[in-house]
Amino acid sequence: MNLTILGGGNLAHAVAVTASHHFENVSILTSNRDPWGKRLTAIFPDGTEVVSREITVSEKAEETIPFSDVILSTLPGHIVPEKLREIKGFMKQGQMVGSVTASGGFFWIAGNVLGENFPLFAFQRVPFICRIIEKGKTVDISGLKNELFAASTGVEKNKERYDLATTLFKKSFKTEIIHLSSYLETTISNSNPILHTTRLCSMIKNPSDKDKAFFYRDWDDETSKILLKCDKEISDIIISLAIPFPLFKTLTEHYEVDNWSELTVKMRSIEAFRNITFPLKEKGSGLFFPDPSNRYFTEDVPYGLLILRSIADICGVSTPGMDQVISELQDYSGKKYLEKNKLKGEDVKYSGIPQNYGIKTKQQLIDLF
Repeated sequence: MNLTILGGGNLAHAVAVTASHHFENVSILTSNRDPWGKRLTAIFPDGTEVVSREITVSEKAEETIPFSDVILSTLPGHIVPEKLREIKGFMKQGQMVGSVTASGGFFWIAGNVLGENFPLFAFQRVPFICRIIEKGKTVDISGLKNELFAASTGVEKNKERYDLATTLFKKSFKTEIIHLSSYLETTISNSNPILHTTRLCSMIKNPSDKDKAFFYRDWDDETSKILLKCDKEISDIIISLAIPFPLFKTLTEHYEVDNWSELTVKMRSIEAFRNITFPLKEKGSGLFFPDPSNRYFTEDVPYGLLILRSIADICGVSTPGMDQVISELQDYSGKKYLEKNKLKGEDVKYSGIPQNYGIKTKQQLIDLF
């Protein structure tokens, strides 16, 4: 099978290296071809270096998309709608389209843009924790998952091809892939949409005297408290939907802690997270604050937290925790999402919420197509 990866960021590098040894051909469709070599190197946690087979890198959809069996997006959520519209004219029936994460509303966005003729799949969480060392050349993979959860829609007529793609991804990511019964199990995530955004709130209130901050190593109790509030609200959404979420774990279950203070200790101690930094910008007086142009703002708020908040609206679930985080981040970044505790600000139309794609009832949300 031939794989085309959409995007040129951290995950695109890591997936390209690992997948190149299992898919017949791997291509990358990116906005800037210049820095890329024909082979990439990935450095794994144990220091092992793996060099990819030769890959194709292009800025032109017509050079990659028509020759693909599987198309995998590693793009930020806010870029996905535009990119899918761009490649649609070069796609052919039977191609499978997926995403490394479903939490940005991938299923209803892709279904809306591409129609119902293309099988869709997405993972609940990304397969790697990784950072580019040299663009187009080398990537550091600091964390791998023991298991990945995935969901799909429209694969029934292409079950054999989908099963083959799953096998190739299992080999590429060196992990088990567990298929979930509903796409909502991958879409409703208590990972980045609340992890990143709650931490940003704390960083805004506590500026640094350096131009970078350790995102997890300096995790604090204030973040843990609001994070667990948001996590509880996600649990309330799942209860309201009344469909099976058999593998869902609250954050206390996932991290094996009992309360917010233990969660703080846990977040600070996860080895794969310890060296992850966040860029800061000076705002006078020698103090540095989070950069609102960073993808943690541009993706994890409108294509993460707002989606959870909008689903809560559909389900009639109260969300004081999420509302607090959205209010603080919109005030800081100059956006307008919440007005009088309603998602009716002028910037909501630029988000990935299901209401923007015609999904306004619980049944529509469950049925999707």
